Amino acid sequence: MEDEEELHRCVTQFMFDTCRFTTTEHATNSSFFISCSRAAYDATFGDTEFFHSGSSAEFYIYPPLSCIDDIDVMVVYNGCLAVPYGHTPSTELPSHFQRVVSVYEIIDSHEPGYVYLHPSCTLAKNNEGHYVVVRKENSKIALELLPRSYYLINTPSLYDRYISSIMTTHFMKDILQQHNDIYTPHGPAMHVRSEHLTEALFREKAGDNDFIIRGIKADCVPSMRCLHWPSQAAEWPKRSRYYGWPNIATIDTVVVNGCDVVQAVHPLCKQNEWMNKHQWRLSFSRAEVTLLNSWTPVQQMVYHMLRFVLKREVFPKTDENSPDSLKLSNYHVKTLMLWECEQKPETWWSLESSLVRLCSSLLQKLCDCVENRYCQHYFVGNCNLLGHLEDTSFVIRNSLNGLIDSSVLLNWFVENYICEFAQCCPAKVSARFEDICTTGKLQTAINFLADIELKSSSFHSFMESKFCSEYCPLVIM
Repeated sequence: MEDEEELHRCVTQFMFDTCRFTTTEHATNSSFFISCSRAAYDATFGDTEFFHSGSSAEFYIYPPLSCIDDIDVMVVYNGCLAVPYGHTPSTELPSHFQRVVSVYEIIDSHEPGYVYLHPSCTLAKNNEGHYVVVRKENSKIALELLPRSYYLINTPSLYDRYISSIMTTHFMKDILQQHNDIYTPHGPAMHVRSEHLTEALFREKAGDNDFIIRGIKADCVPSMRCLHWPSQAAEWPKRSRYYGWPNIATIDTVVVNGCDVVQAVHPLCKQNEWMNKHQWRLSFSRAEVTLLNSWTPVQQMVYHMLRFVLKREVFPKTDENSPDSLKLSNYHVKTLMLWECEQKPETWWSLESSLVRLCSSLLQKLCDCVENRYCQHYFVGNCNLLGHLEDTSFVIRNSLNGLIDSSVLLNWFVENYICEFAQCCPAKVSARFEDICTTGKLQTAINFLADIELKSSSFHSFMESKFCSEYCPLVIM
């Protein structure tokens, strides 16, 4: 195509014309999964908190093509509480906590961001509704740390009961009996999926095209609540921010929400039998959801586009290496974006910017991080997310280098994003994109999409159905 500047404007216009703002719909649909899961989980374990986290909670835009593979739900057992080391538990706890609560002190490990949990005391709610200490643990026993396997919600037999409860409540029992790979361990989470149900249960009509809603994919992450902002991230609320993001109100919200502790071990500690059993990781998922939902639409679109191209062109190539090798992940992209949103002026993210050029600049920054093997954790200042990147670094660098050039990236998005979206649209839309060999023809197709199809009821129904498929895959009960 000729006229690269015009092509940049075309791609940017396409993203703005096709991305929808779905804050209300998103919250409604995502909460559907949580409410269904809560019923099954409560029936099995008692009081729990379900927090919708991860990508499907962080985006408030609904782009034309999804970069989200699953939804993440933090499952918090309300009979346990983590507190900073030496901290006296409060006599006032949120109402969803159980009457008897086991308290664990957070002890820093030698790896920043990773901790151990030491049994501290047991709280019980008295007749006045206040929590009082009814038993103190023996703090002199140095090795009396909480193994992850002892945490109630990670017991495999209980997971079996939980997943079975969901499946038998909401889905066909014979499907569950036929397939034994519906849920599998996935890092600190339990990965739930059910593509087997898709074709049998759902087929939606949109214009002249049939398409199938994909099946369930969810990661349930067992975690323990910490109502206090962790000492390892004490610097985060106080550091200088020259461009006003995040603002004071958002920072206050993040700090008040505290953090969680999840069942994960540092990659370099997996070979140590004792550490592998006792190490936990600080989780800032609540903070990340708050921060990403405060991004501008441009920032959300750039984040989506980065994840989409990396998912296609970089992440699969690193998977070809040893399973134990460090791989570039969405979390590295998110961390980069958080830093850039804080360290770049609002004008850099202006509505007039080329989205592809912004992506190109950030990919260059990510490549530099990989080359230097340094990506600073956004919250824990002395934590390097790429400190143990070794044999896969050259593969990642080569993959990133092939995308950094803005001209290459521009053509990639035209061919692998716009054209791909057109192919799954109703026929009268996709026909307009069959011949886009010039920038003018592409512009005409995009204008048609924006000016006519987005206003039609049939296309609106098509997009709504895609939304349910990609952003709330569990709404198939």
